[in-house]
Amino acid sequence: MASRADRHKRLLAVVVGAGAVLAGGDTALAAEAAVRDQIYELEWIGVFVILFAAIHLLAPLLRKFIEKKGEARIFESFGGGLAIGYVTLQLFPELELGTEVVGDSIHYFLLAGFVFFWGLEQRFVAAEATGSPSRTFHLHLTHACIYNWLLIYAMPANLSQGGPIALLGGIPIMVHLVYKDFLFCRHELEKFERSGRYILALAPIVGWVSVAVAEPSEWLSDVLIAILAGYILQSVFTTELPDASRTSFRWFLMGTVAYALLLALVPVFALLPGI
Repeated sequence: MASRADRHKRLLAVVVGAGAVLAGGDTALAAEAAVRDQIYELEWIGVFVILFAAIHLLAPLLRKFIEKKGEARIFESFGGGLAIGYVTLQLFPELELGTEVVGDSIHYFLLAGFVFFWGLEQRFVAAEATGSPSRTFHLHLTHACIYNWLLIYAMPANLSQGGPIALLGGIPIMVHLVYKDFLFCRHELEKFERSGRYILALAPIVGWVSVAVAEPSEWLSDVLIAILAGYILQSVFTTELPDASRTSFRWFLMGTVAYALLLALVPVFALLPGI
């Protein structure tokens, strides 16, 4: 007959074993949940990739419609207003949240993004002055590809409230991409139609693959969002706000108000079932 000590040892072994099984089960459930979250992110990022690529491939149809209607001035002003609304009402608050992870230094990354892309813009101007249009085109294309890649690679941080809400916030970015396409066609129509458009359509796909291979950490996502905000500020201030003679303040104001209303609807959409 087993002694009391042996029975105690066996009981302890059973308890420890059961605890190990339960702990293993919790670990397995946590791992399964992590995989589901990653698949959810990649699926929604894939939706954005398809939309962004389609915008570049289908933009000629929209451009022809805008030019036919003679509404380029309205489109430029409205698009600039949307972009300003996006930066001030959504990106800036996200940057403030990013200070919890990155600290106050996140504002330096915002400045670095602005200065870096402003420096690229100056190189474009210098290249045009020296009479090398091919080099200017390739610099602009590289600039736009970095932007498209950043949009997708920083996307995981924008999915914290869910894919549908992120999609709502992506509307002004889509308008922004259409306007970028419009500017390319205004200056380098032949080269852009021949190859540039397809290269830009591939950039979001490269971003999606980058996320799938090495998803950015929360710290890196916040830094990338800061750089992205710096780029959008630079882009709006230097290229997306036309001269006063070609600007409609009314439509610019409507763009900012439209984005503010869009953002105000986000909490309403978040309450809908299935969102």
